[in-house]
Amino acid sequence: MANQTVTYVLWFFLGWLGVHHFYLKRDRHAFVWWATLGGLFGLGWIRDIWRIPDYVQECNEDEEFYKKKKERGQVINGNAETRSRPNQNQISGDGIVTRSTTESRTRNRTVADAQKNVPEGDAVHLEEKKQKTVPHVPTTENRTQKRTVAGAQKNGPERDAVHLEEKKQKTVPHVPNCSTVRFSGQLVMGSIFSYLFRLSIPEEYAQLDGIKWVVFFLPPIGAAVGLLFIGTNLVCKYVGRHKCSWTWPLIGSFSALPWLFYSNDSIASSPLLAVLFTNWWGKKGRSEPPPRKGLCKRLTVLSCCGIIYLLLLTSTIYFNATVTVKDGETVPLREAIQNFFKSPVWSDTKEQFHRLYNYYQANGWHKIWEEIMSALDPAGEANAYKVLELDHSATQEEITKRYRELSRKWHPDRHKDLEAKAEAQKKFIEIQEAYDILSQIRAKRTKRNKQSTRNERTEF
Repeated sequence: MANQTVTYVLWFFLGWLGVHHFYLKRDRHAFVWWATLGGLFGLGWIRDIWRIPDYVQECNEDEEFYKKKKERGQVINGNAETRSRPNQNQISGDGIVTRSTTESRTRNRTVADAQKNVPEGDAVHLEEKKQKTVPHVPTTENRTQKRTVAGAQKNGPERDAVHLEEKKQKTVPHVPNCSTVRFSGQLVMGSIFSYLFRLSIPEEYAQLDGIKWVVFFLPPIGAAVGLLFIGTNLVCKYVGRHKCSWTWPLIGSFSALPWLFYSNDSIASSPLLAVLFTNWWGKKGRSEPPPRKGLCKRLTVLSCCGIIYLLLLTSTIYFNATVTVKDGETVPLREAIQNFFKSPVWSDTKEQFHRLYNYYQANGWHKIWEEIMSALDPAGEANAYKVLELDHSATQEEITKRYRELSRKWHPDRHKDLEAKAEAQKKFIEIQEAYDILSQIRAKRTKRNKQSTRNERTEF
């Protein structure tokens, strides 16, 4: 059972990753939220504020929730609750075919009006006449229904009666309307995957004879894939689960091939046509909830989809992004990365890691942690020695002497030029802070050493 409070907590802290949708077993919804950082950069995350109660009730299959939806004329989870259709024969519980037509309603009104103007003795006759079954004009469909009912009642086994009852209650799944939110989500996801499929292949490879035609068909396939993430699980107005096959999204996306053949910049036409074709012809209602899957299977499927998405996104960024250098020149990102691995910074980094690894082999994890913390210099001691131009072996007298010398040298009053005065003031403040840091560290160490010595004497 899903809890609404837990859902809101997950929504608040991890909603941009879609964790609350995963908790409610809405895996595709969760993937879309994760892939678009909260449903198109937070818009879906905000919309979930008032949608979460419905999501929780749907996950728990709440009877009151379904009752409200049935009152609105929707079919949910295969329950037979539809608005009556005029001019259509229905089968009663006794197997008698009755009619719910305009003609029947007119006849009833006529009998009621006649009852007002007849004597009391004739009223009984009219009441009996009114209860008689209206003669039924059989059709091919009605004959088939009568034979089905009569055959099932003639056979008599209990299982046939149950099957007959289920068949009578069976209704056509509700085909939900497509809201603006769903249409926009389908278009966005279709566009994202369409561009990712195309841009993940570098341009120089896309022009090769053996790959050119394969690359040409990638945007329509990506549009269909992105659309189906929205078209099969996300809910639109009320509950109305949607489902659609691959047929119409693929037909719609491949209908844009003439535009793609004319111009490579027409990639957006594939998702647009795919969405239109799907909502016009390929959309169906789901009369039953999707089958429940185990946690391991759900995590495996989501992880695979996430890895594929990250690979496409990484490839797209790597082959298409650029870096701007100091002089305003743009350099392709892949060239910048290759040059970084050849730079002195990367060489020094590798050397430091190699040194840490050797130090770990000689001294263990405890010493290497102290070495890392010393290199990070969280207390600012190493930087303070550097500012005062001293080494770590300097005494407190040497630190104080050096501090006074540098303070006199960089005192702002000794400089008349405004720029030099500002620079001197900045340097003077750094010298003062460095001296304070070293003095405090030395004082703490001295106090700690005295306390340790006193404790040793007491124990002795």
